[in-house]
Amino acid sequence: MSLKSQIDAYLGADGRIAQAVDGYQVRQAQVEMAETVADIIEQDGSLLAEAGTGTGKTFSYLIPALLSGQKVIVSTATKTLQDQLLTKDIPLLMDVCGISGTARVLKGRENYLCPQRLEIAETAEQNTKEVWKKLNLIHDWQLKTRNGDKSELQALDENDPIWSKVCARMEFCQANECSGDDGCFYPGVKQQAQDAQILIVNHHLFCADLALREQGFGEVLPEADIYVFDEAHQLPDIAAQFLGFSVSRYQLDELVRDVRIAYKKEAPEASELADQASAVEDKVRVFNEALGKWEKRWTWEAFEASKASHKTLELLRNQLTQLIEVLKPLTDKGKLLSALYKRTQEFEKQIGSWLTASSENQIRWVESSQARFKLNLTPLSVADPFSRQRDALGGAWIFTSATLSVNHSFDYFAHRLGLGDAETRQWDSPFDYDKQAVIYHPIGLPDPKAPDYIKVCLRAAWPLLQESQGCAFLLFTSHRALQEAKVILSEHWTVPC
Repeated sequence: MSLKSQIDAYLGADGRIAQAVDGYQVRQAQVEMAETVADIIEQDGSLLAEAGTGTGKTFSYLIPALLSGQKVIVSTATKTLQDQLLTKDIPLLMDVCGISGTARVLKGRENYLCPQRLEIAETAEQNTKEVWKKLNLIHDWQLKTRNGDKSELQALDENDPIWSKVCARMEFCQANECSGDDGCFYPGVKQQAQDAQILIVNHHLFCADLALREQGFGEVLPEADIYVFDEAHQLPDIAAQFLGFSVSRYQLDELVRDVRIAYKKEAPEASELADQASAVEDKVRVFNEALGKWEKRWTWEAFEASKASHKTLELLRNQLTQLIEVLKPLTDKGKLLSALYKRTQEFEKQIGSWLTASSENQIRWVESSQARFKLNLTPLSVADPFSRQRDALGGAWIFTSATLSVNHSFDYFAHRLGLGDAETRQWDSPFDYDKQAVIYHPIGLPDPKAPDYIKVCLRAAWPLLQESQGCAFLLFTSHRALQEAKVILSEHWTVPC
């Protein structure tokens, strides 16, 4: 029995979903999309599927993917959708479909704790009292966690800079040949990902894996039979980030700091190492000064015309080369030095590539201000590498979003990812926007920075809130604004929702 012929038994009016979900209603677009995905899976083809809001896209690709019994990677753009898939949609559909496999989320390695780096951080002499407090918190959590995923550590702000000192980093893992036997969490997490029937990742991790494969440096993700990209409209821009690179002052300042730590801990007799750290620090400062103190974005042509900027970047690159030579004979003295050797090599290589790039498919630019800079190199098109890796991996590839086409044509999206041979389908939203939606654009709002901005916005929205009896979703651009609105509404809204 074909996959397509099984869809009605699940999504039909009397199907298994109807029996499992209260209030289920058949949506013809959802059924048609699921049938199309089923055909693509059996053909190992590629599909660009635009389905409007409310179609039920996740069920449309998950049901045929699960019924196929094959290995599936689902890539999303947002954590919200990942959580929905892992905690709601997949468990429900596995139960309905009678599937006993497992679903896992795999994140980038820097989301996981590195016990060895934590141990190194705990022995640093210059830690402040506040840093010691956070390290103790992480140490206690390490004894309880199974996966070392920082999202479990609710007591620590997810953006706290302390995490960068203790997380798993590729150059450290490679230099020290880490494994699960060392108590490292990441190898175990990767093995779970290997064993899962459905693996959920974000576009950033998928594109990082694609870039590694393209460079011939191995891979992060296991291979699969079915690849699904939900929220696929964001994929081309994310792929461009990972098939290019950037080098910032923050990264180089961090490198200098880590070299000084490694010097004190692992090679205190190598005074030349401390000298090299200071020399790199000086060259970084001089290059930043040459770029000027005003916020500016430089094209390659403008940068090349600035002799001082070009020369000081060359001097910085040469200084990194000297640091590499000093680090090379010290790599057997400790894990930090070994990792720093690889990291410095990568920065020197990237700056060299940035200075000498000649491909017409690459664009170079610089962002700078008084105390920062970032060198960027981005490909104008990722079509060739993306298409090349798609062919190498094989299997079925499904790209879906509510916004993939332009004027009912998929040519723009398909061209950006080299998907000219993909089948294309489009389904409108089941919502009747003429009857169910209104566009309201209030006039006379103050500047968003004004202290009374949220209050005035709520006053403008008040008639709509009353008309809908509080059945409204209010979206804010900051948590501060959300909390302010909550206080105002809690004082004035008395109608029960």
